[in-house]
Amino acid sequence: MKINGQDAGLFVVATGVEGIVVSTKSAQRLGLSSLAQISVDTAEGPVKSDLFEVARIDVGEAWLGRMLVSALDLSDLSEKSGVEISGLLGSGLLEHLPFALDMRDGTLTFYSRAHFTPAPGEGLRLLMLDGAHIPAIETTIAGQTQALLQIDTAQEPSLTIQPYFTRAQGGPSPQHYFSRNILGPGGFHVWAQWALKDVMVGGHSCGSQPAWMDMK
Repeated sequence: MKINGQDAGLFVVATGVEGIVVSTKSAQRLGLSSLAQISVDTAEGPVKSDLFEVARIDVGEAWLGRMLVSALDLSDLSEKSGVEISGLLGSGLLEHLPFALDMRDGTLTFYSRAHFTPAPGEGLRLLMLDGAHIPAIETTIAGQTQALLQIDTAQEPSLTIQPYFTRAQGGPSPQHYFSRNILGPGGFHVWAQWALKDVMVGGHSCGSQPAWMDMK
């Protein structure tokens, strides 16, 4: 990935992130000048972030002109990954171009908006949350409990739930409960696990799935 013609390093594809984020280290290396400070919502609550305007962003053969990016400390993510993570590629770029993300083959393919035609098939309708263009999808759990799940390709646990969901009327009861430390924004968190029966997404069964809840 390139920013303003310079190699920007390795970015994590993060569909659950609004906008584009660069690490504070990368922002300094690329010589970006801060326009202002803004508040960015994270799992740890709101944090201050510098806001930058960049003239061009290149991802492979795809590129976009002037865009705003923010900066966050991604050192925890880099430490866990074992490689230097320079940023998060979120909805700020992904919403502008049709793309296909294949998690099995590890490929991200962009298409020309003018010439792109979706492949025939049973496409699932997504919901965009809070006007932030973050995708979510309606699901059914154990044949009765309705849930709206945000799609986040950068989330480490495959399925996470909020505390209020386990307390909701008709919500699932923990069938298997234990906890472990999982890296999240701001460091390691203690998570608990539930075994959810028959998770249905768009009429397709994903079978039983482990679900994690942040106990912070």
